[in-house]
Amino acid sequence: PLRPGHITPRNPQRRASFCTSPHAAFASNFLSMTSDDTYSDVNFVVGSSTLEHGPATYNLHRCVWSCRSAKFKQLLQTGTCDAHGIYTIRLNEHIGILSFEKCLEFVYGGAVEIRSADVLDLLYTATELGVTVLRQQCLEYALRNINDDTVNSLFWPVVHD
Repeated sequence: PLRPGHITPRNPQRRASFCTSPHAAFASNFLSMTSDDTYSDVNFVVGSSTLEHGPATYNLHRCVWSCRSAKFKQLLQTGTCDAHGIYTIRLNEHIGILSFEKCLEFVYGGAVEIRSADVLDLLYTATELGVTVLRQQCLEYALRNINDDTVNSLFWPVVHD
């Protein structure tokens, strides 16, 4: 006889798994964390103070960044925090806000979609932030898609300044 809350499986070696679209649901849940600072414990300051509205601040999560970037794992282990336990990290001013947001989407959601023209900016950002998986994917994409047109478009502003 079964008692409430007790189930005797017929085959105890058999495994069960339960999920709803595992990747999409998981990514969506993690991405939602970027817009809710309830459990955030690190602030990333992104962009130049010369911008019209100044740099942007993102309230994020040490545990996520420590898992996704060896650079930040070390930095957050040795860094100091304020009286509320919040770390503040000012990023390189050459990292653009849009590029950081795309990197953020990858770190929390595991995927990102960008225009081909933005791959090199994202490659720079991923390199600076130590997000090695994204860096590698951007690099591979850039190498696969390099041709005369892409090289010319990259160097045209430099040569004609």
